[in-house]
Amino acid sequence: MRIGIVVTTVGEKYALDSIRSFAEAKKPDQDLIAWYNCIDGFKEDFFRNLREITDDVIVCTKNKGVIEAYGFALLYLDYDYVAIACCDVQVQSNWFEKLHGALKSNEQAVGVPRIRLRRR
Repeated sequence: MRIGIVVTTVGEKYALDSIRSFAEAKKPDQDLIAWYNCIDGFKEDFFRNLREITDDVIVCTKNKGVIEAYGFALLYLDYDYVAIACCDVQVQSNWFEKLHGALKSNEQAVGVPRIRLRRR
């Protein structure tokens, strides 16, 4: 199972602490990706820090907002699961497994959709 974890940021001071918590809890089958929305200009030091603690950084120089960042993550990243978080979230070890287990055991209660694609 491949998991993409996307954290959105505009360069907030606390963002690196949040992203580090994801990096420390990350498993080998998980990629940590930062969506850096440079609405206040590109900060090279911040970008360098992101590159050191993530597997990839997506840089957007126009204000796309979180909705477009989420849309990009869901449409274009190739993973079995995509987890999306804002940069004010911090996690502990096994956070994804706990969340995934709760969703799998209560699929009908939480409304996990089942999508079937039909060929025409």
